[in-house]
Amino acid sequence: MRAKVEHIEAQLPALSIDETLRSGIREACADLTQCFFLFQSELAEIVTLENDAQFPRLAGMTLWFQEKQLKPLHELVMRLDEASKEAPPVQLAYILVAESAAGIMKAQNQFMDAVQAARPVKS
Repeated sequence: MRAKVEHIEAQLPALSIDETLRSGIREACADLTQCFFLFQSELAEIVTLENDAQFPRLAGMTLWFQEKQLKPLHELVMRLDEASKEAPPVQLAYILVAESAAGIMKAQNQFMDAVQAARPVKS
C-alpha cells in the first residue's frame, strides 16, 4: 500500500491541477503514510498477544482504517472525478489517485479476509 502512496507523491508535481486539489491529495497521502506506520506498530504489538486476544484488535484495526482512511480517500476520488468533468487536465490526477486507491482498497480487503480467516472458532 505504501508504494501506491509513494507513486502518487512522485507524480503529483507534474499534474496540472489547482492548489486546492493538490493540497487535498497531499493531505490524503500524509494521512495514509501515518496510518501505515500506526498499522506496523499495532501489528508488532498484536503478534505478541495470545491468539484469542489478537482477533479483536485486528478487527478493530480494519474498521478504523476503513472509516478513517478509506472513506476520506473515496471522497477525494469523487471530488477529483467531478473536477475532471469541468477541467480535463484534472483527469490525470483522477486516474492516478483512483488507480492507487483501488490498489489500497484491494490490499485492505485482502487484510480483512486474512483477519476473518484467523477468527477464533467458538467451541
